[in-house]
Amino acid sequence: MAMYEKHYLTMIIRVDTGGNIKPVAIEWEDGRKFSVDKVLSIINAPPVHVGGLPTQKYDVIVEGRRKFLYRECATGKWFVERRIDC
Repeated sequence: MAMYEKHYLTMIIRVDTGGNIKPVAIEWEDGRKFSVDKVLSIINAPPVHVGGLPTQKYDVIVEGRRKFLYRECATGKWFVERRIDC
């Protein structure tokens, strides 16, 4: 069975005049940046594998690949579910 953990991210976001948040890029801990090409949907949904606080789930295309980003509603922190190799 695969194990997962929350991997918190530094995000570059855009906030419009209506207060809507749009992710623009992800900055990894080693300094690499990955642009978010498109936001497909935003829903209130828990993470698939790690559970936890209520989150907004962003279904996005990052440099041509579909990914899920999560934003904790209570803290505003962004994360991905990262698979742990055992």
